[in-house]
Amino acid sequence: MFRFVGGVIEQQYDDTDQSEGKAETGRNEKQADRADRNGAQGEREREWQLRKLRHINLELYHQIGDFLRIKLQVLDAIERIEMAQLEGLEKNRLRASLKLAKGKLLPTSGIGILQVRKRAARMGRNPAPGRAG
Repeated sequence: MFRFVGGVIEQQYDDTDQSEGKAETGRNEKQADRADRNGAQGEREREWQLRKLRHINLELYHQIGDFLRIKLQVLDAIERIEMAQLEGLEKNRLRASLKLAKGKLLPTSGIGILQVRKRAARMGRNPAPGRAG
């Protein structure tokens, strides 16, 4: 063992028996062997964890892909439904305009009954100066 005293390094000797030193050395070697084995086991454990993480990542990737595919299918279905509704609305609007053109009454919920009436012509006015005609 070394000791630093007043800017000088001195070697310090133990009065312990040499056999104890050999026993400690043997213990240190066993600890080193155990550490090596633990290190190898730690490496295997880390490799296993990495494989597990890769597997989880791959599963998540597939689940996200499935989710996106389903989302696109749902959006397609919604678009088809909206187009069918628009086509239905267009047909209804055409039917309504034909009814009105024939002079029939068109009942509408919340508004009342619509019909076309003929009125006499009237003189229009210019909104800027406010004069008629």
